[in-house]
Amino acid sequence: LSTTGDGRGGAGLAATREYEAGDVIFVERALVAAAIQGTTHRCSRCCRSLATVDDVVDRRPPSDDERLAWPASESAGRCFDCGSFYCNACGPDPACCVVVAGLATLDDAAPPAVRLAVVARARGEAVALCCGRPDDARRLGLDRFVPEDLLETTAKCALNSFETKLTSPFTALYSALSRRHGRGTPEIRAALAEFKDAAGLDPDASDDAVRAKCAVTCAAIFALASAANHSCRPNCQAVADFDQPHLELRATSPILAGDELTISYIDVARCDGGTNDARAAARRRARLQANYLFHCECPACRLGCVGGGSLMS
Repeated sequence: LSTTGDGRGGAGLAATREYEAGDVIFVERALVAAAIQGTTHRCSRCCRSLATVDDVVDRRPPSDDERLAWPASESAGRCFDCGSFYCNACGPDPACCVVVAGLATLDDAAPPAVRLAVVARARGEAVALCCGRPDDARRLGLDRFVPEDLLETTAKCALNSFETKLTSPFTALYSALSRRHGRGTPEIRAALAEFKDAAGLDPDASDDAVRAKCAVTCAAIFALASAANHSCRPNCQAVADFDQPHLELRATSPILAGDELTISYIDVARCDGGTNDARAAARRRARLQANYLFHCECPACRLGCVGGGSLMS
């Protein structure tokens, strides 16, 4: 793996050896992360969920089986001044009070990039190598949320951060129920509906609703992954399936030494809407321009605009 110029004044990633589809190219930990959704019972430093089954089930006492299946909380204590929690691995957080005070000044409508910028400044985390200028924050409409001296950091966070959904402790309970009742059976559906009702949710709510009560979603910047350029038909996928803000870059197609490693910044399938013509390319380009401030010139968009052939070829 090497970093390289992208020919447009920015950075990029290139392979130094061959990879097959499915190979893991690297795993890295976030430079800085900020929780944007989920349980407040989380570590203030690594953002991992510390939620217990008692935090989730509030309409009845948790059963012995639920307590047994639920992962043991890694909670080690909390700050006396601001009330932030910390886990066994991280220990007390010296910056937690500054982080809490900074986030408390934000408007409720502040986007994730703004929260991440505030956390980055409070922790003194350098994001200088990431692309982004104060005027980019203005073009994205983020200048109304932050002071002038935070515009550049906010722009870097907006243009380079990933949404990372950390592992939910509910996954362990779901696995235990699946082993007992079988996946997709009426019995497991009934057991999940009863658990959701006990958690104060609609019994027909999605599993994501339970996740929102006990897991954490972060905005995070990664030193390597944030340097990867976009393609609407990428050769890599960024995967986040960890209990802390980590990210795995995985090859989705064969890659040769010297090939640029690309990921998709957007949900291409949703933008395409089942088509692969010039209209789909226009929708993708509009989404990328609005959120990342560039006009996509990847082969898929160029081919889509001239209307020739299948974009999947």
